[in-house]
Amino acid sequence: MKKVIALLIFIIMFGVLIIYRWNQMLAGGGEPDADIIPVETVMVSTVEFEEKISFAAGIEPEEKAAVVCKVPGRTVLRVLVSEGDQVKKDAPLAVVDDSLVRQQVIQAEAVLGRASSYSSVVQSDYKRIAGLYREDVVSRQQYERMEGEAKAASRQVQEAKAALAQLKIMLGYHTIRAPISGTVLARNIDPGDTVSQAPAFLLSRQEKVKV
Repeated sequence: MKKVIALLIFIIMFGVLIIYRWNQMLAGGGEPDADIIPVETVMVSTVEFEEKISFAAGIEPEEKAAVVCKVPGRTVLRVLVSEGDQVKKDAPLAVVDDSLVRQQVIQAEAVLGRASSYSSVVQSDYKRIAGLYREDVVSRQQYERMEGEAKAASRQVQEAKAALAQLKIMLGYHTIRAPISGTVLARNIDPGDTVSQAPAFLLSRQEKVKV
């Protein structure tokens, strides 16, 4: 009997609890609130990645110049630069013995002087004969002979000038000069050496490089 009474009391209390929860739901206008779960927000942004590739490579000048002496067989008197020096175009790099060609220049200057003096005399005589020929004082044969001598003397002067100019060019070759502006990479001669057709210097232009 006591067990029956206890069971009835449990049923009554359980029913009261259900009615109480039901009234709470109606008073709140809907179902009981669900449990609140906290969340964290994150700002999304776009990030660009730059692709970089690293590698090892040799760097060398884009332009090199091998400098060869134009008068091989001469003795080196002076070397004016060393490896690593910066030089400008046409700068002197070395000087070789020019005694032979310098003597030839002196001789050519003497020949030009004599040719010029002779030509001056002949040209003066030609003008004089030409005047006499116009006055019919001398024959045509005399006039033409003097005219030929004047032209020949003039040619001798021009030939002597050309020979002297060529020798002066050769004299200039005895100073080895830089064909470009750049850096002296190699110096292959020293004072006392006899220059050959092999490169005396190696220059590089550093403005542009290639990988």
